Amino acid sequence: YPHRIPRNNTIFKQYSDHLLDYLNQSYLTPLSYKDQLKSLERAQILGSIRRTIKKMNLIIRVTDKGNNFYIGSAGEFEEKAEKFFSDTNAFIELSSN
Repeated sequence: YPHRIPRNNTIFKQYSDHLLDYLNQSYLTPLSYKDQLKSLERAQILGSIRRTIKKMNLIIRVTDKGNNFYIGSAGEFEEKAEKFFSDTNAFIELSSN
């Protein structure tokens, strides 16, 4: 392959070092205490939302416009989906993948 650079080439080593430095600076810098508290609070809120969704058997879907969310019971959503499919005859269920 003419485009392959041998791993022991100095250019490859320099590029690898620069890339590693960039990734470390961009993604591995420690968060400030304030940002740590914010992220912990947000993680707790998300965990609470997930538990509520699971406990109440809810479903969240993006609406047609994409700027809003539909939140409802999973059973109700399934009934509406089946009704839409049967009313429109636009989709058929495949027996296998």
